[in-house]
Amino acid sequence: MLLNILLLIILFLFLFSVAYTYYPFKKPWLTESDYSRRNSPWWELYYASKYLNPVRRAANTYVRDIFSKTVATDNKNERLTESRKIVLKTVGDLMCRRDLIGKGGEGLWAHTGSFVFDCDYSIANLEFAVNPDNVIEKLLRFSVTADHAKPLLGDTRYGFFDHVSIANNHINDSFSRGILSTCNYLDEMKISMIPVLFMRR
Repeated sequence: MLLNILLLIILFLFLFSVAYTYYPFKKPWLTESDYSRRNSPWWELYYASKYLNPVRRAANTYVRDIFSKTVATDNKNERLTESRKIVLKTVGDLMCRRDLIGKGGEGLWAHTGSFVFDCDYSIANLEFAVNPDNVIEKLLRFSVTADHAKPLLGDTRYGFFDHVSIANNHINDSFSRGILSTCNYLDEMKISMIPVLFMRR
């Protein structure tokens, strides 16, 4: 009897998981920083389901309306009469490591800095928040101080990145204050960014 009940529970959980994963009207969460908004066991189920059956529409952020509008300022469509070759260089994710603070970060760009920053414009993906009021160094959440962030963004020998993307799954790791402090820090560093839209709840 007990075994039958246990099997029924397992079967119910399996069917529920499949139904949730392939539910046709499922909406995405307002942020993809899933771990910072986790509430087990729903976070694990959502995280798994978005890979098996990803949601391909925005969640009431009017993104589609924004990008459907014409934002070009030059309506004359005049041909360019001058051209100039520029060099763009991009790298992937800039990840946090505790041993990069202080002396540990001095040699980070020793072997690659002369190549990465020898260009007209360099771009990277900033995979953490800069928020000294809420330092987090966990498996899937990263929120660090300015001293921790600076070595990852370049150094005085070769220069710093010109532009970073913060529109990724880690910008919300220390919530709205982390978003604001990250933007303020990048402004102080004179590094442009792909911004993010956040909404208070």
